[in-house]
Amino acid sequence: MSSPGPHVFLLVLQIGRFTDEEENCVQALEQLFGSTASNFMFVLFTHGDKLRQEHMTMKHYLETSNPKLRELLNRCGNRYHVFNNKKKKNRTQVVKLIKKIDEMVAANGGRHYTDNMFEQVNKTLQLQQQQPDRQAAVDGGGQVLDASCMSDLLQKVLLFQAILAATQQRVSDLDTADQLKRES
Repeated sequence: MSSPGPHVFLLVLQIGRFTDEEENCVQALEQLFGSTASNFMFVLFTHGDKLRQEHMTMKHYLETSNPKLRELLNRCGNRYHVFNNKKKKNRTQVVKLIKKIDEMVAANGGRHYTDNMFEQVNKTLQLQQQQPDRQAAVDGGGQVLDASCMSDLLQKVLLFQAILAATQQRVSDLDTADQLKRES
């Protein structure tokens, strides 16, 4: 993993659907990074405009949504943000998301997910793979995600981390430019 490590795992989900595939992806993420990863998870819902079309609040949507989605949000500390896809050029959505992520990082004491945490989980996974019968008893189904799936997921997480850092820098640059314009 890149140093110092991710401060956030941003789970992007579309409002109105939480498929088995998405649930499996979240399980893979938790299996790959361990239970401590939930301290660094944040859910971003897209297509928030659909709620307005259906005259529904986010609170009502969450109360009536898939129980597994509510469980996921609970594990993530009920941290989420909603993007309105019809307002793609509205950078306030991104600024608010980054602010919420910054608040989460502050609540975590500025800590980030570390290589040590990852290595501990990796050792545990290796032990579980060496003992398949024991693994089947632990997870109830014996389902073990293959290494290539885990590797792909890790690469996507690292790519996202780089994109998020670049986005944060761009927002900071834009804010600085706006401030300089106001001062002129």
